[in-house]
Amino acid sequence: MKHQHVSQLLERRIRKGDYALTGMPAERDLAGEVGVSRVTIRRALEDLQCKGFIERLPNRRVVLSAKARTAIGSLQLAVVAPSNDSFSLDIQQWVAAAESASRAAGARLRVVNYHHWDDAAISDALRSYDGVFFVTNSEPIPAWAATLLESSDRVVSLSDDLTHLGVPSIVLFPPAFIPSLLDDVRALGHREIGCFNVQGHNAVTIARIEQWRSWSRQHGCRVQQIDEPCRAGDNVFEAGLAAARRHGAAMSSEMTAIFCVTLPAAMGAVRAITESGRQIGGDVSVFTVDGEGLAQIFVPSITCFSRSDARRYMSACVDWFAAGGRREDWSGELLMRPAELQIFHGDTTKPYNLSSGTNAPRKRQ
Repeated sequence: MKHQHVSQLLERRIRKGDYALTGMPAERDLAGEVGVSRVTIRRALEDLQCKGFIERLPNRRVVLSAKARTAIGSLQLAVVAPSNDSFSLDIQQWVAAAESASRAAGARLRVVNYHHWDDAAISDALRSYDGVFFVTNSEPIPAWAATLLESSDRVVSLSDDLTHLGVPSIVLFPPAFIPSLLDDVRALGHREIGCFNVQGHNAVTIARIEQWRSWSRQHGCRVQQIDEPCRAGDNVFEAGLAAARRHGAAMSSEMTAIFCVTLPAAMGAVRAITESGRQIGGDVSVFTVDGEGLAQIFVPSITCFSRSDARRYMSACVDWFAAGGRREDWSGELLMRPAELQIFHGDTTKPYNLSSGTNAPRKRQ
């Protein structure tokens, strides 16, 4: 019976595309990995051969059959993302959208993690897969990696605008929309809108901070910025709370509202200000750009942009991958982004009473 369990394990792997790129391992390697004898592995492979999932070449090497490749799907795609962000809600939503688009096209999608910019997993994925959805990490892209991405076909950037490298990019929260979010909070009477960041200084965070700075200068606001980017590999949620606790007094006394560059910063600010005895929304308003699917269900809910559906952009990319993914065959704008963003008005932002110097309750719409 043991060989039947091994056969079922290997069949599940085959159907999920585990061996689509690497091919079937040798009997000895499979036996060592699964922890059974080579006799058991051989009997399990015989079962798979009878089911039509594998074939044996004249040299006894085992390969996937045409039936297996049909079950797997002809198009092998990957989401390549930094390992320290594996549990990022943002990345999980990107993966879900990519899986939906891939499934609709009969393609197989896998998630590949890299630990740092020098990780060979990046170049291996760009070389091996029929298409790659790429997520940059919190560190600036080094010159060699930029050159690699610039020279690679079959790659699409997620969140980060890499169109200057000729890479098609999907950006759901374009920095150009941030002034509209700041205008919305200013319309509530807020004049001293500070900025709080704990994310690493990559292109996305820098662009968001610059939008806040430009808007502040335009409206004559006194610039109050707290910028403490955490190190790569740190837990950004813990970093956000720690930084907010260190600067809680300044947040409560010098700012009537706080623009948080990312959700972890917003969560830290809400917790730290509440711990200080001041009321979120009542004494200090907090808002961010991307609620990552959670801001709307927090208590209190956090004001942010609503996330656009990425699947239509993903579907266009999957079609391009299926056609070969050559740069010269890309049609349309390299930068894919929503024409507008809707603002979700959460409990963390309320009108500021200029006469009394306090926030007033927001009228429910």
